[in-house]
Amino acid sequence: MKSPMHIVLVLWGEGFDEMAAAIFVVGLRRLGKRVQLVGLNRQQIAGQHGLTLVPDLPLGQALVVANSVDCLIIPAPLAALQQFSYDPRLAELLGLVSHNQALVVAGASHSHSAVAYRPASLLASLASKLDPLIYPDAGELLPFICTTLAPRLNGEAAPFTNEKAQLNGNAPHLNGKH
Repeated sequence: MKSPMHIVLVLWGEGFDEMAAAIFVVGLRRLGKRVQLVGLNRQQIAGQHGLTLVPDLPLGQALVVANSVDCLIIPAPLAALQQFSYDPRLAELLGLVSHNQALVVAGASHSHSAVAYRPASLLASLASKLDPLIYPDAGELLPFICTTLAPRLNGEAAPFTNEKAQLNGNAPHLNGKH
């Protein structure tokens, strides 16, 4: 029996960092990874600097392949997911990603621009359990993909446990699940 094709999903939403999204998609595809840009639908979505990207998959189709996801990349801080709190499909995707112990990569939270979660939100509860690997600024993103992310996706690097590594002032870490 053939093993399933492992997939990296890059979540795409309004106001997300289009530079980070593009670098993740192109960088990982150049390394031979199957990467899909996922949006709430297939419409063009504008990033934080006005550049529009068209998702490869709407969120509903991403749920179909969720059990084959090795990594979910969110080119924004986790707090940015609050804008999708009305859509139960995102909570379902996050639940499947968490259940399957897929690696989650997200942008650093900046306290002055972070969106506060509503305490009763299922989405907030799921997002708080993800414990993502925090990616660096765009200038360091390609080295991060090649030296940190790709080896983890290839099973070549041991996951962090509780230690925190410094990378350009950000502390990327994993919860020991991948």
